[in-house]
Amino acid sequence: MLHRLRPVLHRSGRERLTGTVEIDETYIGGFEEGLTGGQARRKKALVAVAVESGAEAGYGRSRMQVIPDASSATLMSFVADNVAAGGHVVTDGWSGYRGLSERGYIHEARNQTAARKAWVDPSTVAAEYPPGFSGR
Repeated sequence: MLHRLRPVLHRSGRERLTGTVEIDETYIGGFEEGLTGGQARRKKALVAVAVESGAEAGYGRSRMQVIPDASSATLMSFVADNVAAGGHVVTDGWSGYRGLSERGYIHEARNQTAARKAWVDPSTVAAEYPPGFSGR
């Protein structure tokens, strides 16, 4: 599996993703004794993932990158490097994605927690940024 992933992830000169692109970040790493939750620092890698969606055959191209943190500066840099300007970017309600609209993207934030509670498709519930919201 790694032999198939490496060439896709490390090919230079790739075109940026276009159309509707779903972006999220996650911690990747195996189970480690004594660590709780998925956000154990120094033991797992924080990875930003962008995937073209809405393609006729399901999902399209993707980009993954290990990032140092989930700050707005880091996430904006990841988006700018991997998504063509004017693209439709779908994210969760994380505040680090605020400002995408001002950078030339069509930004749609979805509230996954509210969708799960209401037993509906997350694409139908827009994320709201309450005043002072700065975390998950």
